[in-house]
Amino acid sequence: MIRIKNWKKYQHYKGRTPPWIKLHAALLDDYEFERLSDASKMQLIALWLLASRSRYYHLDGDPLLPHDEAYLTKKSGLKSKMDLGVLISSGFIVRYQSDSNLQASCKQLVPTDLDLDLETEKETPLAPHDEKAIVTVPPVTWDRTFSGITPAMTESWSKAYPACDIAQHLYRMDQWLLSNPAKAKKKNYYRFITNWLSKAQEKGGR
Repeated sequence: MIRIKNWKKYQHYKGRTPPWIKLHAALLDDYEFERLSDASKMQLIALWLLASRSRYYHLDGDPLLPHDEAYLTKKSGLKSKMDLGVLISSGFIVRYQSDSNLQASCKQLVPTDLDLDLETEKETPLAPHDEKAIVTVPPVTWDRTFSGITPAMTESWSKAYPACDIAQHLYRMDQWLLSNPAKAKKKNYYRFITNWLSKAQEKGGR
């Protein structure tokens, strides 16, 4: 498996799979990006596009993809074989240990929001297996209060969002959900929490 680094820092999607991704102009000032060949830059952008459709995520919110150059090359529509070693050495992606079942599952990408809109027009409901999943994360639920949050999760959030008081923000989320019952039902409470913390981190932890 490979993990796409710093995904939540540059892509701010609220539990959805958009038909596009953000490409930040700051990349032009990134030394490691400048050092990449034109082919490697194109391969990296192709990986970001595939990552936006990944079903599986690291605890820190980074998408996971199979460490399979042949598969990624074909899925990206590239004519030259993808070289993951260059992108790993430059720090844009990292190796991630996983079992073979997860490696195979990661080859099943979810449709984009545009695809889902077209399906909705046909009145075809999205099947449960088409939803994104968080890998290695026990389910977080909410019924007037959160349950399923582990010490490992809070430790991971503290590292990912150092400006945030995690306990205080969890209390605020709890109160917000109680105050907004129509919006309280979520398919993925873990993603709701990380999206909230990501926004708070951008505001200095407020």
